Amino acid sequence: MIDIKIKKKISQVVKASRDESKLETCFICGLPKTSFCNSHSVPQMILRNISIDGLILQSNSLCGVEVIDVEKGIKNSGTFHLICGNCDSSLFVDYENEINLSTAITNKMLAEIAVKNYLLQISKRYLEIHLFKNAQQQMNNLVGKEILDEIHELDLKDYIFHYKRAKKIVDKNLKSGYKVILYEKLPYIVPIAAQSVVCLYNDLYGNVVNDIYDTSPTVRMQDLHLCIFPLKTESIIVLFYHKDDSKYFDFERKFLRKTISEQIKIINFLLFRETENYYLSKQLSNEVLENKSLKKLSREHRNEPDFGFVETSEFFNKKYTPVCIDDIPNLLSEKYKI
Repeated sequence: MIDIKIKKKISQVVKASRDESKLETCFICGLPKTSFCNSHSVPQMILRNISIDGLILQSNSLCGVEVIDVEKGIKNSGTFHLICGNCDSSLFVDYENEINLSTAITNKMLAEIAVKNYLLQISKRYLEIHLFKNAQQQMNNLVGKEILDEIHELDLKDYIFHYKRAKKIVDKNLKSGYKVILYEKLPYIVPIAAQSVVCLYNDLYGNVVNDIYDTSPTVRMQDLHLCIFPLKTESIIVLFYHKDDSKYFDFERKFLRKTISEQIKIINFLLFRETENYYLSKQLSNEVLENKSLKKLSREHRNEPDFGFVETSEFFNKKYTPVCIDDIPNLLSEKYKI
């Protein structure tokens, strides 16, 4: 258990870092702002469909990080503060519409999702840069801070590139740009809502997709976008990527050879292995929420346990066996519908 004083100190550092990371102008329109919109990384209309009395479980209900909330209200779930209210209310109107999502998914809708995803990632990196700076000042001996700073700057550079590419599609309403790997309607409401960038390190066969250890400025990471949208009477699953991101050509080819049920199972696995921007219904049973394999997978990072923070002796002994796709419950299956 973490001491109350330590929790309080961490909370103070996070709050100070969040305040310092705030911009003076809207990231999208560039106009000076004194306050920013409480933007939701997963639309509120989606979160409402899995909420109980306005509350939903955060990903930490599985990850188990003591200083992070397990449960929050819809208003404060998955939010970031980077853009103004005008931009937030006008930029995402096509995809933040249940009828549009259920009818068809256009290239502009995909681009809007991508813009939102990268705004979240940019916001996170801004926060982390200040967070590690303040942690260094508090502890004076944060090991590897220079390496972390370099990684954060490279990530930020990539995210801004991808954001601009997606924003151009939205602004010009271009008819091409993104490739849909999967757009599937499920005739029931799944207990998960998610919208996230997925930067695959390796595919399901162990083949490297993105070499995350190559820190050359000329190497750009490429992403998938994974969405799970429970609507009022059905659920929409979307997996897509930009057509220029050739690292996913082979992944797409192998994925499309699978049956629909196998594809949905893979989405479920990637969700918990690769992302943290997902939200769960409180209707899920304790049996599911306490599933050991699901908890292990939610803490895995590049096939290592506990977010990759392993002891040197454990790393060389190779004691850890990564969780397999068949080890976890498929929460996207009809068995777990709400």
